[in-house]
Amino acid sequence: MPLSYRIKGTYQRQPLTAQGRTGNVMQLKAEGQPPFPLEIDATAGQTKLKAAGTVAGLSGLDGIDASFDLRGQSLGDLYKLLGVALPETSPYALSGRVGKRAAIWEVKDMKGKLGLSDIAGEMQFDQGQKVPRLSGALKSQVMDMDDLGPLIGLPPTARSAKAVEGVTPPPSVDQVKRPTRNGAEKVLPTATLDFERLRAMNADVRYTADRIRNVRELPLDKGSVHVKLQDSVLTLDPLDLGVASGKLVGAIRIDATKTPADIRASIEVRAMQLNRLIPKVETLRTSFGRLDGRVNLSGRGDSVASWLGGASGDVSAITGRGQFSNLLLEFMGLDGAEIIKFLLGGDNNVTLRCAAVAFDVNKGVMSGRSLVFDTTDTVFHAEGSANLANETLDFVVRQEPKDMSILSLRTPLVIGGTFGSPSGGVKIQPLAARGLAALALGAINPLLALAATIETGPGEDADCQDVLKRARQPVSKAAIDGANKGKGAKQ
Repeated sequence: MPLSYRIKGTYQRQPLTAQGRTGNVMQLKAEGQPPFPLEIDATAGQTKLKAAGTVAGLSGLDGIDASFDLRGQSLGDLYKLLGVALPETSPYALSGRVGKRAAIWEVKDMKGKLGLSDIAGEMQFDQGQKVPRLSGALKSQVMDMDDLGPLIGLPPTARSAKAVEGVTPPPSVDQVKRPTRNGAEKVLPTATLDFERLRAMNADVRYTADRIRNVRELPLDKGSVHVKLQDSVLTLDPLDLGVASGKLVGAIRIDATKTPADIRASIEVRAMQLNRLIPKVETLRTSFGRLDGRVNLSGRGDSVASWLGGASGDVSAITGRGQFSNLLLEFMGLDGAEIIKFLLGGDNNVTLRCAAVAFDVNKGVMSGRSLVFDTTDTVFHAEGSANLANETLDFVVRQEPKDMSILSLRTPLVIGGTFGSPSGGVKIQPLAARGLAALALGAINPLLALAATIETGPGEDADCQDVLKRARQPVSKAAIDGANKGKGAKQ
């Protein structure tokens, strides 16, 4: 390769620099000559490419056969540079071999990193069709959940942003100023999703992860998804994640032919083990039952936040019998005597009879349909709603003990605030009434003050069959219609 070259300028509005070597261009088309050798070391914006190999024709890079090393802040940047509509990702570093025959590009023996996750596989990009088509199969031995944030419009975490050497770390989720409402930070991703890319090509790609890892120690086991993009309609079907010895399965459908996009999600939770799902809560590390549930939501939006803020359908989760710490239950019930007893004499387990959390969702408002937590000690009934558009909480939890206790300040718990800054407390009126009664009795005889805090135990067992039945069945027309549309994600 006797010739050296340097390039400086712009490409697709990105600053471009490149250098490398080539063979003798005078012999490029000479008969009997071997394939033309070429090396390149280029940087366009934050994307860096090193490649070395041969090519039959320079104008269209036909007959190229080269090894490559590609790295950058996000695979999504390749859309502007190469026209390949890949999703936003954490910083990446990929290597392999690339070839081109006529209008078909092929990437083989690809391996590397996407943030904290490894990735390998083969891809094909056909530019010869009216709408270009991407296909292939990808696999990770270990996929880190921190790397999924950019897919839904979140910046990468600090760990993911710094995971790839030779790439300037992009702003992380901790560095990006989050939008606020009424002084409180928004939690749901508000970044506008680029649906133009869904109209730019078709795709059929399968992805499998042998193991899923997360620093928060969520017990995700493995997962797979089939991504299909046809005529601006994206489907993730089937979506299959192993979680806490159970499964999270379903489908997501995004129709980008409409503006805003029509988004439907139908997800089922099957047999998750709760004691694995919350491993860090010591008081729950017992034989808690299994969790089943579902999410059926549909709506229109151009971001995760705007979609959920107007979505309709239903959300539910149910669990059956199990055992967990009574100490946690007594704290929730504000039962001073029970807390003192367990702190002095040790913790005991209580049997969970059943629990259900079910919401009808109408235009972003999640209204509680069945919110019951029934144990052999106490039954909790909750009512209220969560507003996905405003990200606000408004719930009241009423405790009905099944035993008699003194030193009880049992009064409804109030849960409010926002998703980003939830608040909890007690209803003042019932608590104040007990306090005044204790003061009045205490003026007569200090021992009588205890009478105002005695709980006589009016709670009764919940009808678990009815509780679970109501949790499974949406009641509002908007929720039923939304659930049916959500199920359409699978069609």
